[in-house]
Amino acid sequence: MWNFCRRSCILLLVLSSACGSREKTAKTSAIETSLKPFSELAIPTGSRLNVSDDALAFLRRAEAAGLVHIEDVPQGYWDSFASRTFMEGAKPVTVTPTANLEKIALNPRPAVNAVPFSKAQIAAELESSWNYYAKEEIYLGANCVGNATSFGNVSGPCALALQSDYPTYTALAGKGLLTIKESSIAGLPAGSLPDYANAKFVATIGLTSAGQRVASVDAKRHVATFVLGTYRLERLLKNEPIQAESGVYRLVEGTHVFAAQPEFADTWAALGRPTYRERHFRVLFTYDTASAKWKVANATNGRYTAEDVGPRDGGYECDNVPPTLEELRRSRSGTDQYTWRVRLGDLHVAELLRDEDYKGPLSTPGETFRLVLATIKHTAPSGAAVPSGLENVLPGRLRCILKYSDFNKAWTVVALDVGPRDSEQWNSANVR
Repeated sequence: MWNFCRRSCILLLVLSSACGSREKTAKTSAIETSLKPFSELAIPTGSRLNVSDDALAFLRRAEAAGLVHIEDVPQGYWDSFASRTFMEGAKPVTVTPTANLEKIALNPRPAVNAVPFSKAQIAAELESSWNYYAKEEIYLGANCVGNATSFGNVSGPCALALQSDYPTYTALAGKGLLTIKESSIAGLPAGSLPDYANAKFVATIGLTSAGQRVASVDAKRHVATFVLGTYRLERLLKNEPIQAESGVYRLVEGTHVFAAQPEFADTWAALGRPTYRERHFRVLFTYDTASAKWKVANATNGRYTAEDVGPRDGGYECDNVPPTLEELRRSRSGTDQYTWRVRLGDLHVAELLRDEDYKGPLSTPGETFRLVLATIKHTAPSGAAVPSGLENVLPGRLRCILKYSDFNKAWTVVALDVGPRDSEQWNSANVR
């Protein structure tokens, strides 16, 4: 009889332990389900007038991790009004996302990435532009030299030419490819003088037999084209989207090479153009919705395009791209509000510290409620790590109220608060 009782007690103990283990697993599963929203980080960008000290501290950590840029907004009338009324203690800032944030965000902006721009497209656009300036189009006939613009005019008495064009004419003439006859503008018809008032003289251009062999002649336009060299894109090093207040932009960087035509190598050098072969470039492109094509964006100075080139072993010969990028970021930050989501990892219950009966204001008489305290552990997302500097943003402990349903025999979380492991503060006050 005693042996039977002992076996019954042991069996009851085992069953009780198994039931307790299953209940703990069920509670843990319910808690971990409620932790899923905290496995992502929300980073607001744009103009923010009511950033509290706690929120600003968080954004500073994101800035230290290289995910955003923060600029203080100078105090104006409305800023001062806000700080003195319903936004007491807050300060206005603009938060600009970086390329690093765009790379790791779960919700990249579709407008930026939706329009494809392949290496073949980039090469076609850039090589066409570069090679346009590696050739010379010469109008055959009378050229009025010294005007504000330059183009052939088959219907008028004289083509327009810049003063800066003329050294090219004389260089090609010096190689025996062109003939030049200079004359005064006084010989032009009187009625045409207002159109050519800035001209210094008239240069009548002809093509020699040697020039005919190397030039491409458009008889209809009376234009002879000399190709002095060829550019070719070599490697594409960067092709990344840039979000702006309006429009779609991409920053493209890479290397290219230039080869002067052997018969024009001396001409190219005589014109003072760079003769080095290996070069690099950076270009800001924008998508033109009207033509459904990518084109080089205009620089902020309004005079040039947003394109910089230079020797590969040195710096760039101009600086059009950086200020244009800065202007895009600055102009968008005031109105272009957006909240980015970053995956930090999966959150799990590490250890249950307290599990006790709860009879507080969130409970209902006759039903089972438990107050649970626990620590939290996390695992990094697959194939990635938590961005440096943001590890301390992850919650390290929790408190929650669990409710047991007699209908579906399951635990659910009624209220939940999380907080840093090394602090006594909670990020919310849902549990009471």
